[in-house]
Amino acid sequence: MQGTAHGLAQVVFGACKERSKVGAGLVLSAGDVVLKNSWLTYNVGTWGLLYISGQDSFVHFENMQVTHNRAVGGTIVYCEVCHDTFFLNTTMKANFADTDGGMLMLENFAGDVLIHNSVIQGNSARSEGGVIYAITSTQKQSNLAVHVFNSVIYNNSAANGGFIYASFHAMRLLNLTSSVFQANRVREPCRPLRSPCLDRQRKSCASRAHVLLGQSLQPHRPP
Repeated sequence: MQGTAHGLAQVVFGACKERSKVGAGLVLSAGDVVLKNSWLTYNVGTWGLLYISGQDSFVHFENMQVTHNRAVGGTIVYCEVCHDTFFLNTTMKANFADTDGGMLMLENFAGDVLIHNSVIQGNSARSEGGVIYAITSTQKQSNLAVHVFNSVIYNNSAANGGFIYASFHAMRLLNLTSSVFQANRVREPCRPLRSPCLDRQRKSCASRAHVLLGQSLQPHRPP
């Protein structure tokens, strides 16, 4: 089964903050999502513009402009036991999460995140993972691998992990090839965060013994 979604821009779910209310544009429990040649802008949701909970589900963005979206967490894609997520020739810019995952929130993710010929710029999370937030509920090593090819990762930020925040066992590989990684950062001071939207309490000052990527000494303009 494959679901193809085009032109989801301006789908507004509202600012409901219950965990049971998810997916500003789409909730999918099985199948794949393919989005091409469209704009996704100024959407407001809770847990993801796309909330995917199907095992082995595949998410594909190609020739997309994804900008100025906001959610509680996992602003663009919230994946629960998903498989692969690809971003090809896509701009992801100025998306914001009130908690974790300014672009992606991945729980027990079992595949690859591919960013190719894309621009990931100015995304942020109030707590962890300005772009990607990955966690696992098991003690086994996750198969999550993040591959970045011929892309620009610029000026993304969070309290912890300006680009990626991954808990123990949640990610096995980051592959950055022929790309620009610049001016990503963590914000200070680090302050505790509490949100009524969460089913558990989190603190933005969690232990630093995690994969924390994204502190640049000197911000510069991208080439």
